[in-house]
Amino acid sequence: MLIKKLCLTALLFYLSMTSQGIKAGQSIDKPVASFDIFNENETAAAETGAETEPLRERRPTDEVAADLAAFGLYVPDEVVNEIEDTYRMVEADEAYAGMYDYYLEYDPGFEYRMLLSSWGYGDYDDDWNWIPTSDKVYAFDTEVFDMGCMYTDFLNGVIAISGGEFEITDIVENTDDVNYEEDSGTQVLSFRYNGTPYTFEAIYFGDWLDCEVIEFMNQVFETEGNPKRLLATDDGGQGCILFYNTPEWGDELEAATGLDLKEYFY
Repeated sequence: MLIKKLCLTALLFYLSMTSQGIKAGQSIDKPVASFDIFNENETAAAETGAETEPLRERRPTDEVAADLAAFGLYVPDEVVNEIEDTYRMVEADEAYAGMYDYYLEYDPGFEYRMLLSSWGYGDYDDDWNWIPTSDKVYAFDTEVFDMGCMYTDFLNGVIAISGGEFEITDIVENTDDVNYEEDSGTQVLSFRYNGTPYTFEAIYFGDWLDCEVIEFMNQVFETEGNPKRLLATDDGGQGCILFYNTPEWGDELEAATGLDLKEYFY
């Protein structure tokens, strides 16, 4: 659980730095999507030095969890309590007080993102092998921990939320064409979906995941006649939150929570 808590702390810090950077007119350069949740009024306020007050207060985490439960996403009490404790810790620290006010104001899905990312982040065993912590949501940082097996870890995350509805076997990750010194080349992932072989050629971005693998997996599902898809949203920073369900289910969850769900993540 230590790794997971460190990741959560890092996410809170990243949210703080991201909001400060956006308000200061800085850009964040990375090969994944940049989610700008600030509108023109916020930009104008930043330029004039004016302060804005959040339009709403943070909701209790157990209420947020109850909303998710209506969609079959039953977040464990341990995770709910952990997130609530984290909020209280941050709110009590003057150095960080108000660090997520802008997210509360401009991102209706903020509390959901925090809860879901903590639940789905996974952890590492004593041998530093990634292990899932949820069978409903898979969350990960697109800047990976282990470059040599990042797509294997990704598939293991997908398997964890699949509900056993399909089999992914014979996973092989080939890095022969990767140039580690120049952060270039191709990292080849091969596997079998219910016995049928598939290959994904990922562009090597150093320690960044080629997120086109999400769209590739959805193409596999479509080819195999699977009506469900990987539905992705961001965690407010550089992380991805994935669900495995029908697009119709995703539309309902999006409408209820404000999460922007798509079948890809760039």
